[in-house]
Amino acid sequence: MGSTSYGQNIDAHTYLQKFINVETTIPKRTTDKYNNDLSKYTRCLLQLHQIETWGDDRNIVECLEAFAIHMNLSLRQLEKVFTNLAIFYGASGERHLRIVPLVVFLACVRAVRPELFEEIMCNKASYQELSEKLDLLNLAKEGSDYQYRIHWIMEWVKFSLLSEEEWAALPDDNRIKKLGQSLWEYNLSREQVMPVLAQKMSMFTIR
Repeated sequence: MGSTSYGQNIDAHTYLQKFINVETTIPKRTTDKYNNDLSKYTRCLLQLHQIETWGDDRNIVECLEAFAIHMNLSLRQLEKVFTNLAIFYGASGERHLRIVPLVVFLACVRAVRPELFEEIMCNKASYQELSEKLDLLNLAKEGSDYQYRIHWIMEWVKFSLLSEEEWAALPDDNRIKKLGQSLWEYNLSREQVMPVLAQKMSMFTIR
């Protein structure tokens, strides 16, 4: 069987629709930490997409569960998220930059708020604005497990999006300042991280 080459403007979501024959609405149980529907959906979709993640599976599922609960993602939106993840990982190699909390965050934002994704990719988004629009400003660090995970994700978002003035105002012992210690091998500044990851995820058009 010969390989098929797709152009940059492939409608990946419509292409994937060819394989979906029946659609239905399924109630989502999200209260059980170890046995909830979102956990099952995300693990099933990860397996079905056969994404090579080089050991990122667990972090992907845990981050995605948290944002799926916070953003009340539908099954269709979860499928879009996994299409974004498949694009990103398909364009990556084992030693390429992969910061799972940011990759999952971008995949979710692109699926439900594409205009915000574009702002991030063009380096026009601020941490404050993004947090307000996604209703994340007042999310307590302590509380449910999913809130703790989102707090961890948003620490990475904050690390990536703070202005130079905001960054300089952080205390030296703030743990966010330690997040970028591994970036030296990729020759990237912290301000470049989110746009670089977003650009890789935007290699194909999804509708």
